[in-house]
Amino acid sequence: MLEEEDAQATGAGEVTIDDKSLMGLTTRILKAVNSTGDKNRVKKDDLPGLTGLTRAQVNAILNPDSQRSTKISLESIAKVVDFGQKFAGKHPDEGVRNQVSTYCSVITQRLHGYLERGGLNPTELAFVVNLQLDDDHKQRHFSERHAGVYALVRLDREGHILISRLDIFPRVNRLCRFATDSKHPGTREPTVEGFVFAVDDVVQAVGRPDNSGRLRTSILRSRRHEASWDLMGLRLGTSDYDGGPYAYRIYCRRIAGGEHAGKELPDWAKLFGARKFEAIEDIEQRIQDIGEILKLLKEEEDEDTPWGIRIPTGIMSDDTMGTAPAGIDED
Repeated sequence: MLEEEDAQATGAGEVTIDDKSLMGLTTRILKAVNSTGDKNRVKKDDLPGLTGLTRAQVNAILNPDSQRSTKISLESIAKVVDFGQKFAGKHPDEGVRNQVSTYCSVITQRLHGYLERGGLNPTELAFVVNLQLDDDHKQRHFSERHAGVYALVRLDREGHILISRLDIFPRVNRLCRFATDSKHPGTREPTVEGFVFAVDDVVQAVGRPDNSGRLRTSILRSRRHEASWDLMGLRLGTSDYDGGPYAYRIYCRRIAGGEHAGKELPDWAKLFGARKFEAIEDIEQRIQDIGEILKLLKEEEDEDTPWGIRIPTGIMSDDTMGTAPAGIDED
């Protein structure tokens, strides 16, 4: 439970957490660095200076049973985790590094959970603050236009057509979340989750594959299709071929609105990741203009851009993210 203690107990306005497991994990970090049994051991008397805690706070964390309380301040937790991460980064013993790093990671995840249950996503907030995504109107407009389910089309090195499912969820707080799911045989294509947002007149997505710590990013533009809006652009990730950085074009055909994000779409299930398509005839029943989409994905580079892959100029629209499509009220 998060609560504010009175000023005499923890300092004016200091927020504490009443959680036995969090107190225990914080205690384990200080005990681990205090009892490694080698020359890298940190003496108890040195902990206040290294952590920024008072001597009384260090004693309370090292001996929680004597305090007869499971409450600990957020400030104390933050200082111990910061110190623990620095200690783990420098310690020569892998076992000690892993032990302390695990404690720090679990504490961070627990605190993240507390904040999410209170309606605040720390990761999302970090994006908003650090990338200056403070134009709430633009993000709301993006959600209204683009939340939904997409058939994500791309080509592999041999020219086979790969189709994945992309869900862009209507925003709950400040930004939209997305998830892609691919089940292509013969590839190591993972599930990816992250945030997608509007920046000026482009759309950017940053996600993390479930099988890797590496990030995957995309930069996209809106493209009107009938009464809806598609997305097309470049994805930067790592190559299945050699593991190196690899950029390639993707086209995202919107096939359902935001109310369907995360839900089953039986009529489309066989198209998503069923196989590597070689003929467009197998896809045309669902995506009638697949031939035009493939032309955009295959468009050759011109002499002005010999060293890069760009978004084809053919998809550019006079309507940018600042202008609402028909049926969407910007106000």
